[in-house]
Amino acid sequence: MKPGTTIKRRIVVENKAEVRRPVAVYPAAAEVGPDGFVFAPGRTPNELTSWISVERTEVPLDPDEEETLWVTIDVPRKASAGERYGVVWAEVSGTGKQTVRNVGRAGIRIYLSVGPGGEPPSAFEVGPSSEGGTPTVGPR
Repeated sequence: MKPGTTIKRRIVVENKAEVRRPVAVYPAAAEVGPDGFVFAPGRTPNELTSWISVERTEVPLDPDEEETLWVTIDVPRKASAGERYGVVWAEVSGTGKQTVRNVGRAGIRIYLSVGPGGEPPSAFEVGPSSEGGTPTVGPR
């Protein structure tokens, strides 16, 4: 996305439990590293999460009910180029006064590339076939 751009995406939040549940919906940080796409703990923020708003942050749902929500990503005009990672979570938690609370969440990953457009051009090209029929590869 170019700096200064805003996008909106629809997500569907659904309650498959047999009881009415409040579902919390929120963005959180993630990163990509040697272990792949890794979610930060809890509601940890990052730069990308500060650009994300969710239409409703809590949605009470009856059993088998679903709700469509809008998620907006508003990239600031002064955002630097680069990749950003995050997730939008839908979370339910146990009720009552138990010592241990069960929390379940499902998320939608966000991979966002900020810049003037696309990946940088390749620094090589595939040339004509050699005498043996194998294409040549060399620098541009």
